[in-house]
Amino acid sequence: MDRDIFAHTAAYCEENTYRLLEKLRDLKQGISGYAVFVSNPSKSIPIWYQRAGIRNDAEESNEGDEGSEEPRHLVVWDYHVFAVIKSETDGCTVYDLDSTLEFPTSALQYYTKALHPIPKVKKQFGKYYRVVQMEMLFEHFASDRSHMQVDGGWISKPPPEPPIETSSTKMNLMTYVDMENNRVSNVYGTVMNASEFGDFLQLDANKWV
Repeated sequence: MDRDIFAHTAAYCEENTYRLLEKLRDLKQGISGYAVFVSNPSKSIPIWYQRAGIRNDAEESNEGDEGSEEPRHLVVWDYHVFAVIKSETDGCTVYDLDSTLEFPTSALQYYTKALHPIPKVKKQFGKYYRVVQMEMLFEHFASDRSHMQVDGGWISKPPPEPPIETSSTKMNLMTYVDMENNRVSNVYGTVMNASEFGDFLQLDANKWV
């Protein structure tokens, strides 16, 4: 599938994922789709093979660090959002418009390469995953983009589409990013650790975590 058919604005992964799931729902009726919010209490989550990390690799190369045989494209985000589609025939597939991996990518490849679960990782870099059914996301999610504004200006240019809102709120993004509260919710989904998220993806996560 060509990623160019999906709207993408850098630094707005939550809106990119919301609209990607909307489009997939329209293209493939009856799909089982999920939005996955990744973060932790320290707001420091390393994710590899990210388009925003290409410049990081270039800077390392200029400094004389040859690095690994293939680019790492590492970014430490405060949070990140991507989509998972579950299928009885194909298993789980990940759709991350910010990834440099093939699109879409298998759950196994994304889990081991992009999320790169590391045993005994420093607590500040441990990841938690809030998994939200797409129907719940469409009903409850809202973002007025205020988290991307400083002193009346934009940290990063917003998408051309209008902000996402519901009849009851214009902003609850940070409730989804918060991994310490609403851990099991009919509105905000379920928070999982790395092993539990591996199980959700139908992987043998014990091999890596």
